[in-house]
Amino acid sequence: MEDNLGLDENEYKFIDEYLKGSKTSVLTILFTDIVGYTEYTEKNGDQKANEVRKIHDEIMKEKIEHNSQGKIIKFIGDAVMAIFSEPSSAVESCVEIQRHFQHLYETGKFPLKLRMGLHLGQVTIERKIGHDIFGRHVNKAARVEAKASGGQIFATYPVVETLKGHVDIEGVDYHNHGKVKAKGITEDFEIFEILYMRSQKAVGPVGLKQKLLSPKSLIVVALLLVTCAIAGFHLIFPKLFIYNAPNTALILNHKKILNLKALSNQDYKEIHERVPVGEHFLYYQVSSVVRYYTKFYIGPFSEFIKPKYQYFGLPSYKLDLGLSGKDKVMGEHEKELSFKEVTKGFKIEERKVKFKTFQTIEKNQDGVKILISYEIETDKGLVVKETYEKLLVTKNESSYSEFITISKESEFEYGLSISIWKDALRIYYRVDYRNIERE
Repeated sequence: MEDNLGLDENEYKFIDEYLKGSKTSVLTILFTDIVGYTEYTEKNGDQKANEVRKIHDEIMKEKIEHNSQGKIIKFIGDAVMAIFSEPSSAVESCVEIQRHFQHLYETGKFPLKLRMGLHLGQVTIERKIGHDIFGRHVNKAARVEAKASGGQIFATYPVVETLKGHVDIEGVDYHNHGKVKAKGITEDFEIFEILYMRSQKAVGPVGLKQKLLSPKSLIVVALLLVTCAIAGFHLIFPKLFIYNAPNTALILNHKKILNLKALSNQDYKEIHERVPVGEHFLYYQVSSVVRYYTKFYIGPFSEFIKPKYQYFGLPSYKLDLGLSGKDKVMGEHEKELSFKEVTKGFKIEERKVKFKTFQTIEKNQDGVKILISYEIETDKGLVVKETYEKLLVTKNESSYSEFITISKESEFEYGLSISIWKDALRIYYRVDYRNIERE
C-alpha cells in the first residue's frame, strides 16, 4: 500500500455526490490489498500478474458496487479504496469477497490472498477543512488494512459497534485484538477481526506486541534477537559480488538464473539473490553445445567471488546420403557419442548415448521423399524409437532443414538435425544443452 493516500479534487467531488445521493454524512471506508503481489510479479512476470489483477479488479467491482451498495473510489495498483453508506453493507461485501477469493484460492484459480481494512467516520466534503477530516479517516482505514494478513478482514471499533446487537450477518463472528499503534495515527485504537468462516481462527495484527516480559527485559531480548538475526543472516546468506561476470545469463546449481546488479566498480557485479553458505557451481551457456562451468565455496561473511571457468562441449556426428543419379538409396548407421555431465556437488560424470538410424531417400513424381527410422539409447536407461517422414516438393522448394528433438534427459536434449536437397540427405546426431532461459 502506498503511503501517499491523498485524494484529488475529482475524487472528492465523486465522494460528495455519493454522500448527497445516499443522504448520509457517515461513510465506511474500505482498503484492500493483494498480499504477495509484488513477489508474484517478480517470479512469474508481468503477463501472469496482470491476469491475476484483472480477475481481482472484475470481482471487486462486481461485489462492491452490486445494487449501488458501495462505490470504488480508485484502484491503487493491486489495492482498492472504496466507500459504503452503511457499515452492514461494507461488512457483507467484504465477507462475500473473502469467501469468494478463498474458494478460488483453494481450487487453484487465484494464487494469492486479500487483506481488508474497514473504518467508519463522519465526513464533510464541501468545506475545505472537511478534506482534512476525510483524509484522517482514509489514513486510519489504510493502517487497519496494513495490520491484516492474507485472508483477513480487520475493522475499527465504530464499524463493529454499529453492527453488534443490531445487524446479524450469518456465519460471521468478531474478535477483539485490543489496542494497536499505527503509523501516522496519534492515539492507540482498538482493532477487531471479522471472522467469516466457521473454522477460521483469529490471528493477531501484524506487528502486535505481546507484553509477556517486563519492558526492560523485553528491550534486552529484542536487542539480542536483532543482533543474532543480523549476524545469523550474514553468516548463512552473505552478501556476494562476482568478478568479471559474462554478458549472458549465469545459472546457479542448474536451477536459478542469477540477477546481477551493475556497480560503479565495473570489474564486479552484485548478486541480488541470497546464496547460502556452502559449495555451489555456476555456468553460462554460449551456444547449444558449449558451456563454461565453475565451482566455488561460500564461507561466513564471504563477499567476493573470482570464478575460474572450465570449458565443456558436446559432440555431434554427421551422416550424408546422396542419390548420385539413382532413384532410391537406403542406408543404416549407428554411432555412440561420449560427453561429460556436471552433476550435484560439481562431480563430473562420463556419459554415453547411442544413435541408430535407417534412412531412405527416394525420388518420385512430386519430388524427393525422406523416411528415417531412428532410435536412441542412453547409459541412464532411456530408449526412444520413432519414425520421421518428409516430402520435398521440388517444384516449390529446393531444400529443407529441421531439428527433431527426440528426448530430454537431465541437462541434455537429444535430437537429429536434418537437411534435405533435391538429390541428397544430411543427418547430424546431436547432443545439445537444455536452455533454462526458454523453459
